[in-house]
Amino acid sequence: MTALLLTHMSSWAWDEERGVPSPKLTGNLPSALNIERVDVTLAGHHVTLRYDARIQNRALRQFTLSKYGHVFGWQGVAADYPDQHYPEMSLMADGQLLRPKHKVTAFMDGEEITAALMRAGIDPLRVAKGEDALIDINQHTSKSVRRLFSSTQGLAFPLWQVSSHQTWRLPVMHQNRVMIEVAYTARPAKFEVDTNSQQFESLVLKHCGNLQQFREVTRSRQGSLPTSVVVRIIDIPLSLGNMPPVDTFLTIPHTPTSAESPARTVSFTCGPEETVLIGTPSVLHEKTATGTSLPVLELTLP
Repeated sequence: MTALLLTHMSSWAWDEERGVPSPKLTGNLPSALNIERVDVTLAGHHVTLRYDARIQNRALRQFTLSKYGHVFGWQGVAADYPDQHYPEMSLMADGQLLRPKHKVTAFMDGEEITAALMRAGIDPLRVAKGEDALIDINQHTSKSVRRLFSSTQGLAFPLWQVSSHQTWRLPVMHQNRVMIEVAYTARPAKFEVDTNSQQFESLVLKHCGNLQQFREVTRSRQGSLPTSVVVRIIDIPLSLGNMPPVDTFLTIPHTPTSAESPARTVSFTCGPEETVLIGTPSVLHEKTATGTSLPVLELTLP
């Protein structure tokens, strides 16, 4: 139930970056809600999950789904993923956008400082703003504020850490079926790896591909094998609350960027019973193995 995506790009000078685990939605689903299948679309790094569910006896009580973010601090001026709490994540029921309740808690030196930050007029989520998190420390004379920042030549960055918690309340429903949709942008890990290394072979095998397939599709696209590739790993949680694993279908649409001219992509995805699904250049609604997550290995050719 995994995918291997190869993409030709014009740029090759990328730095290594750490990924951020994709968000999971927790909660106790009502017994009347029976999720029958999940449709996953991975367009670039934008993830959309659609849960097709049947409602027994046309009576579904109100219930909640929650996202608990990990604790994180300021990631630096040039961080690729400064907003590690996935603020863009959305939830819809039958096309209706649901508004979440949002709670942010800030910590520093073993103490909760959320209220202290708010009293000082400081947004606790300032740590998620990259370069915009910096302040001119000379404009702040209060010791209680200055201790929250580390300063260098007048500019200061925040020292505290935050956790972010969002809760969506799904309404009472009196109908036969409901479609629940979750969307967010993945923050995958990214690093360069030698294609002749044991590490590369292990990554490909772990994600249900093999080196012979990689060689064949690479030669068919550019006539030669690259000595290295850039790897991105995307692990998509599939469970909605406490639902059991169900049939899952994956779509990777062909969405070339301006840097892809011409676009050269191929994908390898594990299907049921470890069969291999090969998309050239896309995966169009193919059934994957059943599980609680969908790991995707994305390779970018030089």
